[in-house]
Amino acid sequence: MNQRRDFTFDEILHTPGGSYSIPHDLAQAIWAYAQANDVYNKVFDRFLAKADIKITASEWFILRLVLSSPGPISLTYIARRLAMLIQSVSQLLNKLEKRGLVRRVRSKEDKRVVNIFVTQKGFDLLKELTPYTYEFIKETTGMLSKAEIESLHLISRKIRDNCMRLMGIDPSETDAILDRLADMISDEKKTS
Repeated sequence: MNQRRDFTFDEILHTPGGSYSIPHDLAQAIWAYAQANDVYNKVFDRFLAKADIKITASEWFILRLVLSSPGPISLTYIARRLAMLIQSVSQLLNKLEKRGLVRRVRSKEDKRVVNIFVTQKGFDLLKELTPYTYEFIKETTGMLSKAEIESLHLISRKIRDNCMRLMGIDPSETDAILDRLADMISDEKKTS
């Protein structure tokens, strides 16, 4: 029987003929960033489940994105902005549409394009979930100082912007949506 050998990350990075080397602190930061994003979404799913409403974090993100868009929004646009596969977005939209939370409308200008809109039922669901999303944000980020939040925002945006450019997406388009979403959240907070 072969004995299992433990390999270290450094052995992979420094293999002869290797074409790259990542500084250890950067490798750890990238790993922690990716892991935090993954865990954050899983914990968000749990918080949404507490609402006793069947919606996932991915479905919530899509609803919020569609609602925050200043104009018509297509399946392709959603997939690119959320960095998801078109097939995955399509499946999530099918679920949301079956529940009456979104509707699809074929574009009059280009019959190949189907635009997605949040229905009144979808809007009502988002409003109902607002206290749960605020609780989630407080639970997950309450230990951060204002300076840490500003640093997190700056660093996350830099990484996001560069990755979007690599995907051929203009980050400024997403900034407009983020600004609108921030305005909506602040308006919701005033009314709740």
